[in-house]
Amino acid sequence: MTKKMHYVSQLYKIGKLLKIVKVVLSVLSLGTFYLIWESLTRPVSHRVAVN
Repeated sequence: MTKKMHYVSQLYKIGKLLKIVKVVLSVLSLGTFYLIWESLTRPVSHRVAVN
């Protein structure tokens, strides 16, 4: 019985980790897309001034 509980808790932990990873990945991809969009739409001189 305790073995089963341990297994379930492990699965739960893995599920939570995967959820977090998924969120992080989506945020990162959105950020990357935004940066690319910015670099394409804004003139280079403005971008250099900001940095």
